[in-house]
Amino acid sequence: MYPNQFVKIKVLSSQVNKNQEIIEDMAVIKSVPDELATKELLNSKGDELVYPTAHENIVLEIRQDVGLRRDMKSMKIKYKHGLLLVDITLTLNGRKKLIKNMVLDNEAAKTLISQDAVEDIGIQVDLEDTIVTYFGIGGKEHAYRK
Repeated sequence: MYPNQFVKIKVLSSQVNKNQEIIEDMAVIKSVPDELATKELLNSKGDELVYPTAHENIVLEIRQDVGLRRDMKSMKIKYKHGLLLVDITLTLNGRKKLIKNMVLDNEAAKTLISQDAVEDIGIQVDLEDTIVTYFGIGGKEHAYRK
């Protein structure tokens, strides 16, 4: 019905099993063009999300883990206005983006980076990406992971 494209869906029923939310029933709201899929996904709230039909089943990874994956010796932490700040460099397919003065939140499990901050280097959702659900103080957020 919607081969190899993105669709916006409303989850009608699902179950959580360990670190996965398995969608059992859903309703298709609309087809989403590839060039709009990233913004549409990141603007989705609650039980509505964008999902690539390249995957046979709709399974969302639930992220609650905490950890650092890089050599911490090279991280320079600044203290300004009561906040811990760091500069980060993101790289995708040889294109780099420096984001200065990101707040370092030592109690956050993950950091979500605004799509607006990285779209100039071509970071956007594609059909093979994993769709991830995050739960936090603000509620349920959907994102994608490369």
